[in-house]
Order: sequence, then C-alpha cells, then structure tokens
Amino acid sequence: MALRNDATRARIPTSSFANTRTSSSSVVDDQGRRVTTDRRRYEDSTGRLKAVQEREIDGKKMRTTWSRRNKEDEGRHESICSSGSPEEFEALWQQTPFGEAQKMKVKGKL
Repeated sequence: MALRNDATRARIPTSSFANTRTSSSSVVDDQGRRVTTDRRRYEDSTGRLKAVQEREIDGKKMRTTWSRRNKEDEGRHESICSSGSPEEFEALWQQTPFGEAQKMKVKGKL
C-alpha cells in the first residue's frame, strides 16, 4: 500500500475576483459646448488592469488607456487625441465644468 503525503493533496484556498466599473457623464457648458467623459475599468485578483477614459469637447476627443498584465508589471499609459496634442486637450479640458470641479477637488473645496 502506497502512502500519500497529505500536503500534496491539500489545496491552499485562494480568493479570486474581477471588478468592472463604468461611468458616463455629459454637460453643456456656459459656452454651449457639449462636454462628455466616459470611464471603463477592469481589474482582477492577478493584478491585471485595463482602464480607459474617453473625453470629448465639441467633437475634439482624447482617449487615455492604462494597462497592466499583473501585479509585478510596471504597466503602460497612453493618450491619443483626435486633433492636437494631449497637452492642448488638457488645457481646454481645464476650462470645462469637469476641469473646474477637478481643480476644486485638488484644492480640497469639493
């Protein structure tokens, strides 16, 4: 009769999870421009992450993505604009209600 090592049969309990979040907001600002932001985020217990934020101001769009394969991965970040540079888009974004709210939050007033 062969003896078995109980340790080889024992299973270490692991908990796994996956989170998915989405949000979408849009406003028409004081200048009559339609301003939208959409966010999607996926993250799981292995550390894998994929997040996308798409923002639009009167037809000008910027898509920002963050991704990571696992907890040890340094990850990747990329911003792509439909026209102009990400810096130009960010400057324009700061003039929108979303940008104003972001400034107030940083100052601790929101």
